[in-house]
Amino acid sequence: MSNPDKTTACAEDRGKILVFGAAADRLKKAAEESRKIRSVAISPFRGGVGREALFGTGGSLTGGQVRSEALWDALPAIAFPVEKLRANGLFPNREHPEASAIFDSLRTRLSSLCLQNGWRRVLITSPRAGGGKSLVAANLALALARRSEGRAVLVDLALAAPGLAGLFGVTEASDLSAYLFGKSPLEQHFHRMGPGLALGFAGVALPGASDHWHAPAVRRRLDEITLRLAPDLTLFDAPPLLGGDGVIALLPRVDAALLVVDATRDTASEIAASKALIEDSCPLAGIVLNRAETSGVGP
Repeated sequence: MSNPDKTTACAEDRGKILVFGAAADRLKKAAEESRKIRSVAISPFRGGVGREALFGTGGSLTGGQVRSEALWDALPAIAFPVEKLRANGLFPNREHPEASAIFDSLRTRLSSLCLQNGWRRVLITSPRAGGGKSLVAANLALALARRSEGRAVLVDLALAAPGLAGLFGVTEASDLSAYLFGKSPLEQHFHRMGPGLALGFAGVALPGASDHWHAPAVRRRLDEITLRLAPDLTLFDAPPLLGGDGVIALLPRVDAALLVVDATRDTASEIAASKALIEDSCPLAGIVLNRAETSGVGP
């Protein structure tokens, strides 16, 4: 990947605002324009949270839910060459500490917010396509998988232009829409990467996918992922916010959303408009400022 796709390891948590990147001016302009984001400083992370904040200990769940161990273990295991993942900007381990530290920090902050608020499903979106949201979603999922305990699920809901399978180097992913629209079972579309991460890739582009998001079958299938796989956190890589209504239909189905902003091209008005769309339907967990400046992270 080229240098503009690299992310800088700077962030601070102010309330529910979580920001990555050293180029703060664009975000501050959006804050002034929207009058909803108060002063956001960009500085290195301070402190951390204990392991119990990383979605609990011992795999316990709230609400009396019980994991289907047999289903989780029965998911087809899939392994990826580390070199291929690295070439695509993904960091599954800590062999590249500067890169993995960025997403470990994001994991820790998001984990703390989820624990405080009881969030289990987080949607990841961006103002427009091409801003790096799939890269952030994938690396955040890999950071969650590095925990010694707990489970996470990553699902590609950008059905009109799916990107996660390509990032992971999967060339023959299934048609995930067949599952989401109630035509085939979960087991045919999810794979397990190691003990702590399940992946739902969309291998077939579906033009007009947003026409289907209001269907009751989609709501039931999103609920099924949570109930049957019972992860500590499910991440949904969703379509961009501006230029379509797909995400607007999905936002009420999740607990919170993470907004990935392209510091090189997303305007202040686009950031403000995206933030407002999210907050009309669900809490904004944070803003990730991508392509802020290079710092040796990435290929």
